Amino acid sequence: MATIAIVPSDVTSKRMLAVRLGALLAGAGHRVVMLVDASDSDDTTGGFERREVAIRCSTDGSGRRWRPFALWRASRAAASTLGTRELAAAFAEVQPDLVIVDIEEWEALILALALESPPPLAVLCSFFDVWPIAGLGPNDPGPQGGLIDRARGSVAWPWLWFRMRAHDVKQQLVSGRIDRVAVSRALARRLGVRDQLTSRQWMHPFVPHSLPMLVCNALELDIPHEPRDEVVHIGSLLGPVASDAASIDDPALFAVIERARVEGRPIVLCAFGTLSTGDRTTLMRRLAGVAQLRPGYQFVVGSAVEAHAGEFVGLSNVHIGAWIPQRAVLSYAAAAVVHSGNATLHECVAARVPMLVHPLGVNDQSRNAARVVRHRIGVLAAGDATTLAGLLDAVIADESMRQRIDALAEHVTRYERDGVAVSAVEELLRASRGHLTVAARSRP
Repeated sequence: MATIAIVPSDVTSKRMLAVRLGALLAGAGHRVVMLVDASDSDDTTGGFERREVAIRCSTDGSGRRWRPFALWRASRAAASTLGTRELAAAFAEVQPDLVIVDIEEWEALILALALESPPPLAVLCSFFDVWPIAGLGPNDPGPQGGLIDRARGSVAWPWLWFRMRAHDVKQQLVSGRIDRVAVSRALARRLGVRDQLTSRQWMHPFVPHSLPMLVCNALELDIPHEPRDEVVHIGSLLGPVASDAASIDDPALFAVIERARVEGRPIVLCAFGTLSTGDRTTLMRRLAGVAQLRPGYQFVVGSAVEAHAGEFVGLSNVHIGAWIPQRAVLSYAAAAVVHSGNATLHECVAARVPMLVHPLGVNDQSRNAARVVRHRIGVLAAGDATTLAGLLDAVIADESMRQRIDALAEHVTRYERDGVAVSAVEELLRASRGHLTVAARSRP
């Protein structure tokens, strides 16, 4: 038995990945300790322990004017508030054989790297393309043949990086230069670990050069390429695939699904996550138009769209819920209209449901949508209501698309079935007996 410390994200969808991984490792006989900020929710039901450690920068300078030395003062405050002493004390108490840090918990990563004798470290990541794929732009569905296409792809990544850094600068100006990114960068420099991190990638300001990275997705869903040596794909960590309506505890929703099944009407799940910041209003209006044009379909709409419920007034073939048990509904769905978040993408594939993907955010959704297009397991949801209705008809009727998604589903579900996540962590534990710098090169 090994002792494994996990520092999860405070974002619900990503935190669930860490909790699921912790539960799997605990089930395999390991001692698992969650190192969490005091403000995080209590996730102790997975058979693991909880320790509260001040590991997240709480500096909030919103609305402050730009001030000389503000960043210097803020970084000093962060260093003293977060410091390494409390984290070092937690490690001394827990004595972990391995520490797994979510890729978005920058402060914990920085502080762990700065320890005089840091424990073996690994990174938990839910994104496909932390690093660019050679020859492809960030939203390209596959290799480009023409010279112009290749040139466009070669400049797309630097342009995206520039946009993300410009956004950082804007945040600094608004916050008085004491936003989280700026303070974390200053903290990394102050603690002497800045050279161990890179910012030359599309989203995260801090990614370690050589630490093992446990990627929570299926390699088979990615655009074909040779992964970096430090990357190991461990599957979606979604748990067993739901096969019936057992988890549908909403009587109204259960009745809607049963009635549609009896009547032979296709069920369409519409879900758009909780973090998306794009234009939901226009999309909801288009979906309402689709529902009007396709009264023979049953639409189940959820995921934080309560504010748009008025768009669907008078439509008897639409069920709206503040929260929808997606996986249970997907077991009955003929198609799904989704934002293409990482978890939702894997859920749809595992349930063998083709997709209309409509990215809403600026994060990973467009890149996930490119993978849906690449594998021809869905289409982009573009155009007006009439166009969307036609696309939905085509997706539901496309038997070849269903065959392709069936084949991919076998790959997605085998990660859970074969215990790939636990095996990957145990391989890291074996490697950590030496000096852990890169993950095992074996592929699941």
